[in-house]
Amino acid sequence: MKTRILLDTNFLMMPYKNRIDIFQEIDRLMADKPGYELSVTQSVRCELERLAQEARGEDKVAAGLGLQLLEDKKVKVIEAEGALGADAQIIALAGGNRAATVVCTNDRALKKRLREMGVSVITMREKDHLDYV
Repeated sequence: MKTRILLDTNFLMMPYKNRIDIFQEIDRLMADKPGYELSVTQSVRCELERLAQEARGEDKVAAGLGLQLLEDKKVKVIEAEGALGADAQIIALAGGNRAATVVCTNDRALKKRLREMGVSVITMREKDHLDYV
């Protein structure tokens, strides 16, 4: 079974904001699980598009780079049903297949909820690398 890695909005903005290559770090962490699939929900993509258009300064540039990385890395965009927000969509998708899903997020509340559900979470550590929590 292929592992699905779900990325949240802020995670996709890290390459600009924290100067960290999240894709290289994910490769390092997932070395024992080859063939994983990078994914985002449609709402995460929409958040990035909104930020790239409406935000100012660092957030605007980081969101634009995040969108470009989605294209360059061929990250799969998952169409979600209903009008759920980004976090709710991530929780719904992760909960549906806990064993084969890893979520990348730094959001404290989302991490806590996912861990309570038994979903693996990758987060940034010491502002220079990624690790499991």
